[in-house]
Amino acid sequence: MHHVAPTESLPDRSSRAPFKYPVRVTIAGSRVVRVLSGDLSLSGMFLVMPEPPESGTVVTLAFEAGGRVLPFAEGEVAWRRSAETRGGFGVRFTRFLHPRAGALIDFLCENVESGSSLKPQPPPRNSPRRWSGLAALAAVATFLVTTGSAPPQPQPVTLDPSLVCRADATACPEAVAAAPKKAVAKKPVLARLPEAPRPAPVVTRTLFTAAKPASLSSTAIPSGAARLVTVSRVSGSMRVAVDPVAGGLVTQVRALQNPPRLVIDVSGIAPVADHLVRVSDPELLRIVARKNGKGTRLTLDLARQPSKVIQQGDTALISY
Repeated sequence: MHHVAPTESLPDRSSRAPFKYPVRVTIAGSRVVRVLSGDLSLSGMFLVMPEPPESGTVVTLAFEAGGRVLPFAEGEVAWRRSAETRGGFGVRFTRFLHPRAGALIDFLCENVESGSSLKPQPPPRNSPRRWSGLAALAAVATFLVTTGSAPPQPQPVTLDPSLVCRADATACPEAVAAAPKKAVAKKPVLARLPEAPRPAPVVTRTLFTAAKPASLSSTAIPSGAARLVTVSRVSGSMRVAVDPVAGGLVTQVRALQNPPRLVIDVSGIAPVADHLVRVSDPELLRIVARKNGKGTRLTLDLARQPSKVIQQGDTALISY
């Protein structure tokens, strides 16, 4: 069974970085093609292919670096276009397949030079180091292999030569037949935690007023419908309070897995740009503010997976 996140939980398209590199794509769990990427963002990527799969098709993506196949994300085909207009399709990420895959995508989006070639370029003397596509990917792939648990190797499948990318023969060599395909049962993975029932008002007042927070930190958001995020701890739980701008309102709070995240949607106005705010808190790694329609979506990267998340107005109570 393939994991597909609900449409409303998928992030909107974020800023894209030009990134051309061969990507191994498993289509609907049975066919494997090797295609060339066109760009990359925190939420997805574009892949060049003369005959792209239909929208909604589940795909698994993997890089090839250092002689290893590194599966990094699962996604779904968000849109496709024909060969007459640079054939290819856009993939929207729904799940990362390695604990450090999110860090890999962040690193590539922030460090790959715009429009640079895939050959490593030496940095100018006495200037900050910049990375080209291949150098950045090789460095982070080595980091994944040596510091994290190695990603699982894919099961042998049959490569379909008719689906191999023909747009760039040097980057996409002809596929060769592998071992006969074998169906592999996948364990179901929850897209998000079920919403916990709301506690009785008396219990809520006790949690928030009977004990003083053990620690308190506030983070300002540069622009958007949320101007301040405050984090405190009460009786072993973590409380995240959002201070919306005038007319703003927290409409939805939910938790996601792999990696653990808390997503908070705030109505009102959208930020003028994507904001990444790093937080010096042992349980909260960073906050990313993005446009969500006419509002703002806050994504809080957590240090561990919560067992329960309760929304109460503009506040979320996280239990472990």
